[in-house]
Amino acid sequence: MRIIAGTARHRVIKSVPDSLTRPTTDRIKESLFNILNFRIPDSEILDLYSGTGNMGLEAISRGAKSVVFVDLRKVSIDTINENIQSLGFASQSTVYMSEADKALNLLIKNQKHFDIIFCDPPYNKGLEIPSMDLIQKGKLLKKEGVLIVRHHKKTELPDSLGIIKRYRQNKYGDAFVSFYQYMENENQEINQE
Repeated sequence: MRIIAGTARHRVIKSVPDSLTRPTTDRIKESLFNILNFRIPDSEILDLYSGTGNMGLEAISRGAKSVVFVDLRKVSIDTINENIQSLGFASQSTVYMSEADKALNLLIKNQKHFDIIFCDPPYNKGLEIPSMDLIQKGKLLKKEGVLIVRHHKKTELPDSLGIIKRYRQNKYGDAFVSFYQYMENENQEINQE
């Protein structure tokens, strides 16, 4: 894996040394960052189920203000920390070794809000909707924020959940990436840029 663009362009990042982590491919990552392009500079980002930290590290390279990385597995946290140090991104990074729901509740308690949330849980564990529900109930997205959920094509996510609504979905092989945005009310226009 590598950083595609920005200050750390072409730098290689370390993979988690096991077969349980499913890193986002460069093709999917490049497509997502092309979609999010104008949103990245100076943004505050949550990288939930971080794995290697691939998405958050790419965001910092492209000008994100800060990234909170969350993963439960020590091997992933060690890899994320190694990647952060090797790229010189420590000042923009916060890393939590925690179950997603506990980390989300802590962030809600601390009144944190994010411009972009990447949510990429392990497939077939039923973690997508509970995480999405906590995110929307805790209003972790800023008003114009975007929640991006990567899920298996056989996992159906709702068009809306509480105060977030899906406005876009892309298919990449056996995965879908669904984009959600916070809605103040039912009549609010969705900004699809």
